[in-house]
Amino acid sequence: MPFTWINDSVSIVLLPSEKRYPKLHEQLKEWIGDGLLGNFIWMTADDIQLEEYGPPTTRGTVWGLDEDRELSGIEVNLFDELARNNRFKTVRLIAVRVLSNTFEPDESEYEKFDLLSETIRLSLPLALSDDIPGEKTNLRRINLVVFPTELKSTNYSTVFKGQWDHHVIASPEDRKTPLSADRFVKEDSRYPKFIAMHVAATGGLWNGIARSPFDDLAKPESGANSYQLSRVFVNSVLTDGLSRRIAASVLSDLADPNIDLHAKGLVAEIENTYFIEDNDIDQVVNQMVEIVFDSDKKVLRFAEPDAEEELEKQRWTEWQSIKDFLKFCGQRFIAMPKWCWIWLRRRIGKKLQDSLIGPDGGVMIGIDQHDAQDIRDRLLFGQMETISNNVKEAQKALVTPFRRSSTTSRASLWSEMRQLIYGILEGGDLSRFGITDSNGRFPIFAKVSDVIQDPKECWTIGSELQGLSEIKVVGWSNIDQAPELVEIHTAHIAERRRELDSRLNKLIEIDSQIAELSGDAR
Repeated sequence: MPFTWINDSVSIVLLPSEKRYPKLHEQLKEWIGDGLLGNFIWMTADDIQLEEYGPPTTRGTVWGLDEDRELSGIEVNLFDELARNNRFKTVRLIAVRVLSNTFEPDESEYEKFDLLSETIRLSLPLALSDDIPGEKTNLRRINLVVFPTELKSTNYSTVFKGQWDHHVIASPEDRKTPLSADRFVKEDSRYPKFIAMHVAATGGLWNGIARSPFDDLAKPESGANSYQLSRVFVNSVLTDGLSRRIAASVLSDLADPNIDLHAKGLVAEIENTYFIEDNDIDQVVNQMVEIVFDSDKKVLRFAEPDAEEELEKQRWTEWQSIKDFLKFCGQRFIAMPKWCWIWLRRRIGKKLQDSLIGPDGGVMIGIDQHDAQDIRDRLLFGQMETISNNVKEAQKALVTPFRRSSTTSRASLWSEMRQLIYGILEGGDLSRFGITDSNGRFPIFAKVSDVIQDPKECWTIGSELQGLSEIKVVGWSNIDQAPELVEIHTAHIAERRRELDSRLNKLIEIDSQIAELSGDAR
């Protein structure tokens, strides 16, 4: 099950023990399975092992859906994951502390959370107030405290210990809307949902958002404490325009051909289908191309003309070939005086024409200066004129607006192409196209861009070639400049190869000299 981090941000959620609050863990996993929550690193105090020297050893789990749409988890090392990414713009650490009338606060659990918070602070390149936004990591350490409406004890100062950027207190109210009556928060079946709502809202876990209300909130000064009150209702969290941002983000994702909508849980699961693996995408696309070219009696394929039959060679005797050659030579000798006389008259006539009449005169002296065209010349000149006319028509068509044509559209061909493309994107029986099923399930693409080229997609020139050309990005708007880049790249490789050959020759020369010196020393 592959996973990605949206907007270069990651949320680390420290949950209370599963032994104490199993219903909370079940609720969060249920929402992940329903596609409501995105990827985040799931940890408990049991995943933080204290060491005698050095930072603690950590492990976390990223829960998600596998290719069979079943809930599965991938175990990760927290600090390895933070280091694997080139640079996270935002890292959120949310410590969930649940107060209860049933259990006493677990101080050892809180101490582990505080230690991990400080270790993460030391690990990341943190942004300061005078830094350019986005250059360094924005770390948000949030201490989320959740409790029912009424608690039997009033001394819970331990939950607010440690260095945290924000202490977020979940308002213990259960309302459908801000103006509805309060049903109060009790430790009943609704309590896990209440906790999960605050966890998802505070940590920016809602699928399609990947932002927290505290990402841009001003941090308190060193040594000061920031206390925030969080309120949740049935449908969302009461923040500034959060529901509008959710809708806008989801609609943006739906219109993006490069986003896997199934992995993000934005579309319903399609029965009797399975996702094509990344390694098999090119193979399936090539198979689709072959299917399209074979459709409608292979009308799109280039039909090579039948090979011409070789003419049977005539067989001549030796005497016949000698006789025909002597006959040909005799005819040429007989015709030579005639053509010599014609050549002499043309020379005299051209001299008189240029001297007395001129090229633009209305009189022609002597015989015609050019030989009459034979049959083969006339055929050749006719073909050249036809080719020239075709070139002129093609150039004219390139700049002529679209006009209705008498060409008949092949409805069956376009229908089969639509059925094939939409079938392999949205699911369907593709056996009529020769695509076999696997255990009754047909393949589908996870993203539209896997099978249809995105016209807005651009290729950014690598750092090695950026200094060699003014072209920095290649897209459909400047695709005609791609050959120039190929030439530059080819010349660049040839130059580097010459440099390597020169260095290699020097090394060989030095090695030979060392061998000679070694021989002389002996």
